[in-house]
Amino acid sequence: MPDWKDKLERLKAGGHLGPGAAANEPPPSRANGPRAAPPPKPPVLDLCLGLDFGTSATKAVIQALPSGPAFAVPLGRLAGCAEVYLAPTRLWVAPNGATSRDAMGAGGWVEDLKARLMRAPWVSQVAMVGSVRAYRPVDLATAYLASVIRQTKVWCDRAARPRFGDRDVTWSMNLGIPARDFDAVEIQSAFRAVARAAWHLGAAASPLELDQVAKCVDDARAHTFAPAGLDASMIEVVPEVAAGVASYARSQQRRPGPHLNRPGFCGGSNL
Repeated sequence: MPDWKDKLERLKAGGHLGPGAAANEPPPSRANGPRAAPPPKPPVLDLCLGLDFGTSATKAVIQALPSGPAFAVPLGRLAGCAEVYLAPTRLWVAPNGATSRDAMGAGGWVEDLKARLMRAPWVSQVAMVGSVRAYRPVDLATAYLASVIRQTKVWCDRAARPRFGDRDVTWSMNLGIPARDFDAVEIQSAFRAVARAAWHLGAAASPLELDQVAKCVDDARAHTFAPAGLDASMIEVVPEVAAGVASYARSQQRRPGPHLNRPGFCGGSNL
């Protein structure tokens, strides 16, 4: 029987067993050699949707954070309006509670969505002349903004995101509220519930019927509510003047020197 020490020396000499290796370790092969590291993933793209929910018209802007380009969404053009970036703040309501931003058969327009929301957000009111059904202003505003968010995200996927390559997206959203009402607890909480529910419904494809919208709004009032696709803390209600100034300061159209801020016709501000 050969001496085990001689066998060990022969294995070492043949390169099949290195110092400190186990006797039953298989010989190295090229297949087990080092592999090339996978290419690093591109950084996550942080996009913020800013909504100016005006009394007569609504605007939407998408910005790549923290200081990337901003894109005004052509809501008006997409809705067939003369103003490219302004969509009328109005909602078509059918007798069965179905809603749309386009006229559809029986029903009528509700055009004072924001005024109702700021007067008595949780009190049901007759939606329009000739209607027998009453709806809460928070539900009407949510249905309208959910439709705007859906259209905005479709436009973003087609026109804005391709500019940044194949990158995962993290969303946030700011909804403007009149500065004079920011400290009014009831109004601010109503706007916050509307913002959360509108984002949640805007991420779905189901019809925006007011009975279902109302349930979502009630759920959105809870601190535990989880909107689809993002954390609830990423949805903010901000004073309209502050939002306007911040957007202008970050835009490529800003100009040096002092500025005058005056209220805009949509309840926003012009610099």
